[in-house]
Amino acid sequence: MTLQKKLDDAVAYLKTLDLAGIEPGKYQVNDDFYYSIQEYETKKIEDCKFESHKNYADIQMIISGREAIDIAPIACCTVKTEYNETKDVMFWNDAETMARMELTAGSYAIYLPDVAHKPGIAVSTSEKVKKCVGKVRI
Repeated sequence: MTLQKKLDDAVAYLKTLDLAGIEPGKYQVNDDFYYSIQEYETKKIEDCKFESHKNYADIQMIISGREAIDIAPIACCTVKTEYNETKDVMFWNDAETMARMELTAGSYAIYLPDVAHKPGIAVSTSEKVKKCVGKVRI
């Protein structure tokens, strides 16, 4: 199965769920896909981390609230913390040029391993966000 098909299937699956009614936690769907429901307060940009993953693509879907997410190709970033294989995460210093996305309830974005992303940024003031983060194995 291609990565595109896996991502399409994962998004379609998540859209069938009543995500607002699901408690925070991790939910395994199959060997190649799981998702987590998270609730948190958005933060100042300097308190958020720029990250990427090698083994999974992220589907970040906002259930309620809104947040900004900065993104940049990892080719434009310098390593802040080496790759942690157990947690499948690597942290980066901010790139000189980044794009910013604003996600609101019902919207989502997909981040492949070659894109660093900094989620959880407050749009104007801190607010509560409920989010589903889908993880699709590459």
